[in-house]
Amino acid sequence: TKNSINDFYSPTLFIIQPKFLLTQKFFLCYNALPYAVRNDCMKNLDLGKDKIGKLLLNFSIPCIISMLVGALYNIVDQIFIGNGVGYLGNAATNVVYPFTVIALALALLVGDGASALFSLYLGKKDNKSANKGVGNSIILMLIISIIVTIFGYVFQE
Repeated sequence: TKNSINDFYSPTLFIIQPKFLLTQKFFLCYNALPYAVRNDCMKNLDLGKDKIGKLLLNFSIPCIISMLVGALYNIVDQIFIGNGVGYLGNAATNVVYPFTVIALALALLVGDGASALFSLYLGKKDNKSANKGVGNSIILMLIISIIVTIFGYVFQE
């Protein structure tokens, strides 16, 4: 039988199931990206043969742009909060910022580790272990999220 998108996507939870990553539908979603993005990011890079400078440039430019957009977002956010709420609003967001950075660091820890594990298993053509690794990382992230939330509630005052 043909799989529908509902076999891989739970609309009530908004979670993509790990087995979706190994299907043709995932690659069709990738193909929906603009051609220039796909062409520049993926097709012209040979990680084994290209010069390291070219590879660093191709991988670092999107990262730099994303960091600049994040910084611009924070600056504009502080301007609007400062104008709307005042200096106490700016102080509140600055007090919470380290907590946000810790949460982001934990998410990157699990996400980057899971993506490396996923890549290793796919390289071995071990799809079952790849699916288990992604599933375990999602569960680990849920556990970490619950712990961080409890920590936030305990030290709220």
